[in-house]
Amino acid sequence: MFMFLNSSFFDLPNAILAPILALISNISFGMSCLIFAHYSTKISSAWVNGIKALVSTFCFLILLLVGPILFNQPAISWEFHSSYIYLFLSGMIGLGFADIFLMEGLKQNGVARTLLFYALQPFLMAIFAYFLWSESIRPAQWPGIIVFVLTLLLFCYEKMKEEKREVKHILIVIFAVFIDCIGISLTKQSMVIDTGLSPVLACFIRGMGALFFLRCYFWIKGIYFFPKNENTKNSQVVASKKDYQYLFWASFFGTFLSLLCYISAIKLGQITVVTAVAVTSPLWATLFEFIFYKKIPSKIFILCFVLFILAFLWNIFASQ
Repeated sequence: MFMFLNSSFFDLPNAILAPILALISNISFGMSCLIFAHYSTKISSAWVNGIKALVSTFCFLILLLVGPILFNQPAISWEFHSSYIYLFLSGMIGLGFADIFLMEGLKQNGVARTLLFYALQPFLMAIFAYFLWSESIRPAQWPGIIVFVLTLLLFCYEKMKEEKREVKHILIVIFAVFIDCIGISLTKQSMVIDTGLSPVLACFIRGMGALFFLRCYFWIKGIYFFPKNENTKNSQVVASKKDYQYLFWASFFGTFLSLLCYISAIKLGQITVVTAVAVTSPLWATLFEFIFYKKIPSKIFILCFVLFILAFLWNIFASQ
């Protein structure tokens, strides 16, 4: 494992480092979702998912090649391990298949509303973790997790009052959450099988799985990663250089950095606590909307944000 992903480098125990990494992942993803939503509407949700998978996988490959030199670490072993099968399938299911529905959800429901439904993830992952890996939550950690979810439900109540959405658009997001949980479970299982697995290598293999799925999907749908004109099979919109630049940085922070921190958090900490922190993306997405679009935050949002900070600090201290 590279030095910067090692808890000893930060001089922090895993139980504290894991939620911090999940928070960094969460903020990066929430900010980038604003751009993903824009281009999912402007071009297509599947194409945006393909570009972000392509950029992040390329970044992970670069990190695999130059990381050992930059951080004076042993080179990654490319010898095949059975855990790689789980990672490849995780990429196909989670990053490839599920994220198409996530991008469509961003397009149809907006960023904050879509990410709200990821509040379901801690409950689903708690069930998976209990039956698959016999993970149990400390009693002291449950109040923090419950406050996380109650905060999102309060936030959801406010958002749903603002604008009604069709049931099918909501079902798209719920389906994406469930499929994403399967992908996360496969990733966790790979790390149970191979305890020395590098998060960087894990992310790269997941990215390759996503690209394999998306390449097949694009071939069937007649979609191109880099269309040169609009005379494609499905009249695909051609992106400009500026569009690619925005998507590159959104993919770098929202997929590459976010996934790197998230997979590291899964490896170091309890998966239920990690997902409980990670589902607070709508709070951050709304915060960035307030900053970028000069909107005044509501009283409910301020209350939710304060509750989130308190719950996060509670879980940090409860983990010690």
